[in-house]
Amino acid sequence: MTESVHKKLSSHLKALIGKMTPDHKMPSENDLCSEFSVSRMTVNKVINALVTEGLLYRRKGSGTYVKSNGSEKQPLRFLLPCQDFFVYDCTYNLKLFLSGAMRGASENGLEIKTVSVSKFNNPNNIDWGSLSDFNEETSVIVSGFWFSEVFPLLRERGCKVAFCDFGSDPEKKYPDYFKKWLLMKSDGRRMIKEMVLSLAKTGRKKIAFLFNSYPKDDPLTSGFRDGLAAAGLEFSQERCIYSENADDMYDFFQKRADSFDSLIISHHSLVRTALTILKAAGKMIPEDVAVMAFNDHERFISHDPPLAAAAFPYVEAGQLAAKAAASKTLSGAMTFDGKIYERESMKKGAGTNPNPDCPAEKLFEGSNTF
Repeated sequence: MTESVHKKLSSHLKALIGKMTPDHKMPSENDLCSEFSVSRMTVNKVINALVTEGLLYRRKGSGTYVKSNGSEKQPLRFLLPCQDFFVYDCTYNLKLFLSGAMRGASENGLEIKTVSVSKFNNPNNIDWGSLSDFNEETSVIVSGFWFSEVFPLLRERGCKVAFCDFGSDPEKKYPDYFKKWLLMKSDGRRMIKEMVLSLAKTGRKKIAFLFNSYPKDDPLTSGFRDGLAAAGLEFSQERCIYSENADDMYDFFQKRADSFDSLIISHHSLVRTALTILKAAGKMIPEDVAVMAFNDHERFISHDPPLAAAAFPYVEAGQLAAKAAASKTLSGAMTFDGKIYERESMKKGAGTNPNPDCPAEKLFEGSNTF
């Protein structure tokens, strides 16, 4: 290859790039070979040089694309299962997390763009078109294993990823390629253990557990056993109730209400039913039964009495994810500890002890729109 051929091809491609928008696909190497009557090796070498200069990027199995010139930053993508996801009550903690990410993005000069990856909240029916422009310049926040189907695409495109997992056992389920991502995690198992110990310290000896997730080695269920063992209390299967069996749940609270003196509720969606049945059984909170929930929710403070709970710092985690994206350091690991908010449902005189992350709506009001 002569110097003039190299310069001619390079100048032509730079002029072409100048007329294109970011993420526009370049002509194929075969087409360029034909147009300039040069070898594939020559074209490949010129394109590699332009990639090194930051003008182009390659997408494996797809082709070569125009890269952003750096004058404007790509938005930070925040994946959601579907467009109307936040109508579901179970999304409260993700709201907190997104609020923090929005705040962190604003503080670091980034825009947040939510991306709905399916049309019907179905992880087996991904709308791949929503991810079509993802590339090695794309920074993404992914919240949980619901998005497992899109992991290979994010890896193949070379995306910069913050993966946030506040539910799984931190020593399991992580593929090798997570090593190239920022892994943000917490230890739900340890948090449930601490809740058991907190109740035991108040003199409660017969602690029950209302849960909504099988199998038995689920981190929360395992954490309940850990806490009992650490407190020197005996585990009893009779004080564990699976919420999906409505008859057993009702029977547990109505007919066996005297078999426990405290209750840990594994999800905020179970709280209203549990408290209603306890009241119907004539049990006073906390005099007869102390109650705690995992995770905290803004409505818990308005309960009578205010409901004690444990929570992870979702807002802080979101802020740090956005800050890492802005500084292009989406790798490594961050571990977040939870906190127990003692309130009147746990012991008299505890007060309301509000969680500073609540309520989510006020956090959204103070954040950028998207």
